[in-house]
Amino acid sequence: MSKTLKLIVQKAVAARDAGELDKALSFFARAIALASEDGDLNYLRGGVSVLKRDWQAAISDFTAAIEKTPGDERAYFARGCVYYRLKDYAKSLVDFALAPRQKTNAWHQEQMDGGKELSGLEKFYLESQ
Repeated sequence: MSKTLKLIVQKAVAARDAGELDKALSFFARAIALASEDGDLNYLRGGVSVLKRDWQAAISDFTAAIEKTPGDERAYFARGCVYYRLKDYAKSLVDFALAPRQKTNAWHQEQMDGGKELSGLEKFYLESQ
């Protein structure tokens, strides 16, 4: 990761953590323009969209993350959570089934026990139960 890209991502994460979600989205858009092949950036921007409750933007970013990094169980799980929130249970179940089972449970538990990356997803996931 270049120094410029790293700085932009740090600013995006700082803005997200400060609740400046539009600013975070802007920084993530710049980062994605610089590294369009990096699915992690789409995944992170999708998390910001979740915090804004912009479900379609979140789905779009999680889908892009999956396309760029097909084995990323986080993106399948995150998109599944959004579909679940939208009461699209069929699509939600498909994504949960596609997330590699050997890692999903441990990864999900780590996120729920104190991971910061999906704090917005955790909140709406728990609210929808």
